Amino acid sequence: MNLSKISKHLLKGYILILCMILALILAVYGMYIGYTNSLLDQSSIDMDQLIEDYEEYGMKSISHHISSEKDYLIITDKYYNIIDSYNIYPKANESFFDIQMSDELNQYDAYYVFEDYNGELVYHLYLSPLEEQFNMLFIFLSIAIMIFIVFSFFYAKLTSKKIIEPINELILGAKAIGKGDYSYQIKYITDNELDYIRDEINQMSDQLQDETNRRISLENERNQLIMNLSHDIKTPLTNVIGYSQTLMDKPLDEHTKKSIETIYTYGLNAAALTEELFDYSKINTHTFTKETLDIVELTRLKLAEYIHQFETLNIDYEFILPEYAINMSLNKLMYYRVLDNLIQNAIKYNQKDFSLSISITDTNKKCTIIIEDNGIGIPPRYHESIFNPLTRVENSRNRELGGTGLGLSIVKQIALKHQGQVSLDGQYDEGCRFILELPKEN
Repeated sequence: MNLSKISKHLLKGYILILCMILALILAVYGMYIGYTNSLLDQSSIDMDQLIEDYEEYGMKSISHHISSEKDYLIITDKYYNIIDSYNIYPKANESFFDIQMSDELNQYDAYYVFEDYNGELVYHLYLSPLEEQFNMLFIFLSIAIMIFIVFSFFYAKLTSKKIIEPINELILGAKAIGKGDYSYQIKYITDNELDYIRDEINQMSDQLQDETNRRISLENERNQLIMNLSHDIKTPLTNVIGYSQTLMDKPLDEHTKKSIETIYTYGLNAAALTEELFDYSKINTHTFTKETLDIVELTRLKLAEYIHQFETLNIDYEFILPEYAINMSLNKLMYYRVLDNLIQNAIKYNQKDFSLSISITDTNKKCTIIIEDNGIGIPPRYHESIFNPLTRVENSRNRELGGTGLGLSIVKQIALKHQGQVSLDGQYDEGCRFILELPKEN
C-alpha cells in the first residue's frame, strides 16, 4: 500500500500518540504498584505471620498485626464468599463484590493492596493511605498529564508547520492571484505533496503574468500606432477643412456649395474623432503626474465656467458641494477632462430645458462625484457597453450632433489611471446618472 507523505506524517503522529498513551498507562500502573507496595512495606505488616496467626488463634490475633482503625481485612473462600472480617462489618448475605461496589469501603478511605491465597482461604488486606504517598502519586499523575499536553502541543505545532500553514499560504496566494497579482509567489517548504501544489500554482501565476505582460505590450503598441496615425492624419484633415472653408466663402452654385459644406462637416467630424483617438491612445500609453489637490475647489472652478452656458440654454442646475476641502491625488487637467466630457455629454444630447445636478460626497476611503440629469437618458441595452470605445447611441443622431463614441471611454480610462471607477446607474430611469468614485489620500 502506497501512502502519501502527508498520510505518512499523520500515521506517524497517530502511532506516537498511541505510544505516548500506552507509556503513560504503564507509568501510572507502575506508580500504583510501587505505591501499594510502599504502603505494605511501611505498614510493617508481615502477611505470612498474619495468616499463620489467624489459622492458629483466629480473628483475635489480627489486632496484633493491624493497629489502625482505618486498616481492615476481609477473608473469603475461593469463591469470594465472606468468611470473616476485621474492622469492617458486612451486612447479612453481603458478598465481597457487594462491598467493593458499594460506598462502604470509601468511608474508611482505604486502598486494596494485598491479596493472598492460602489453601481454601483468600486474604484481602486494605490499608489506609499514607498522605505523603498520595501526594506523590498525584504529582506523578500531574507530571504524566503535563508531558502528554506538551507532546500534543509540539506535535500540533509540527503538524501546523507541515500542513496548516502551507494551506493558509495557498489560500492567500490563490486570493492574490484571483485579484490579478500574478507576480505573487507562494513560498514554503514541506517535503510533502503540498510542494507540488505550490509549484503548480506558481507556474500558473508565471504564465498568467507572461500573458498579461504580452497583452499589455500589444495594447501599448496598438495605442501607439493609433496615436501616430491620428497625429499623421491631423495635417491633411486640417487642410481639407481649411480649403473647404475657403471655398464656401466664394460664390458657387447651390449644388456645389452643398457638396463643399458636406465635405467641411465630415472633415470637422473626422478631425474631432482623430483628436479623440489621439487623446484616448495617449491616456492609455502615457503616465501622467498627480499632485495633492482639493477636489471640491477644482470642481467649483470648472462648474463656474459653465454657469453662463447653463443659463443661456435654460438648464436648471444644482451644485451640492461640501464646505470643506477634500484632498485627493489628482492630475488637474485630466480631472477637468472628465467633468467636461460628462457635462458636455449631457448638454449635447439634451440640448436645453432640462435639469442637471452635480454633487460630491466623501467617506473615509473614497470621494464620489455624481452627475445626473432628467434628459432623454440612455437605453438599457447600452448600459453595459456605453464606456467601450466607439460605442454610440442612435448612430444617425450622433452623426448629426458630432459624437465620436470615445468621450465616455476617455472618462473611464482617466478614472482607472486614478485607481477609481466610473459607472452608469442602471436603476436611475429619469435621465442619466454617472457615478465617479476616486480613492482619497491616506
